[in-house]
Parts: sequence; C-alpha cells; structure tokens
Amino acid sequence: MTVTGILKVIEVIAESGKSWEDAAANVVAHAGKTLKGINSIYIKDIQAKVEKNRIVMLRINANISLMVQQPHRPVLPAPVSCAALQRAAIPGQYPAGL
Repeated sequence: MTVTGILKVIEVIAESGKSWEDAAANVVAHAGKTLKGINSIYIKDIQAKVEKNRIVMLRINANISLMVQQPHRPVLPAPVSCAALQRAAIPGQYPAGL
C-alpha cells in the first residue's frame, strides 16, 4: 500500500450571483488566505435561491482538501569512499586493506 499523504477535509458553503464555478473559485480563494496546501475541491451539492420566479443566488456545498502531512520518505546517506572509512575508523577495528 502506498500512502500519498495525510489530508484534511473541510466542508464549505459558498454562493455567487454569477455561477456555481464563480462560487467555487471564491470559496477556494477565501479559504486559501488562511489554509495552506489546498489541493482540491469536491462539489457535493448545488442549489439555487429563487425569488419571484427568478434565480437570484447560486450556492454550492463543497469539500476542500488540504495536505496536512507528506508521506515520510527516508533520505539515503551519500556514498562514502573506502579512504574516508579508513580515516574515520577506530584503530584496529577494520583491516588496513579496506
């Protein structure tokens, strides 16, 4: 199993008088002012507010996902030469021919 990271999901509600896409863009921009690492938005539901038989406001319910923790990837040490090992060796611990 490969872990891609730890995500946090926040439910948001947004509205716009223009479009559902505008509502989504506005909520991501607003959330991005205080949340770091936003990587997706999932639109769960869309609604329209109606007054006098006209759509006056468009709303979305959405989940915003943000990265909380990257998966741990071990860092491999840099290669070491035999000469460096000899210099760092405790006398008598390694044969002189290394």
